[in-house]
Amino acid sequence: MNLTVDQLTAVKAYAEQHGEEWKTSLQSDWMRSGSATYRGEWAHLQQLRNRLGPKWLYEFQLAELLDRASQPRNTWTTSELQEDFEVEGFGGGLCVVRRKSDNQRGSLQFDHMPRLYFNFVPA
Repeated sequence: MNLTVDQLTAVKAYAEQHGEEWKTSLQSDWMRSGSATYRGEWAHLQQLRNRLGPKWLYEFQLAELLDRASQPRNTWTTSELQEDFEVEGFGGGLCVVRRKSDNQRGSLQFDHMPRLYFNFVPA
């Protein structure tokens, strides 16, 4: 399951605020349905609890995810495109998109077989 930008931001903020034992703290806060200390957007953390639960939290590796997120992606499948971009239109082998992470408008080229999108160019 890929996290939304808001969910990732909330997890990162929570981890930074609670330090090395952030997962234990979050698990406890989930059981209490809230946190007395976290000052971020609790709803995004609650979404993760409701959709993915404690097993996800146990297996989740924040450092690995942040490392992958910092690396530019060069190719997207259709489902990955839908996670990272809002599609505005198609034409002439190009897909006009708006990147969800920073609202940057641009274009992607694409191939049909297999359907892959690549070469994001900011507008």
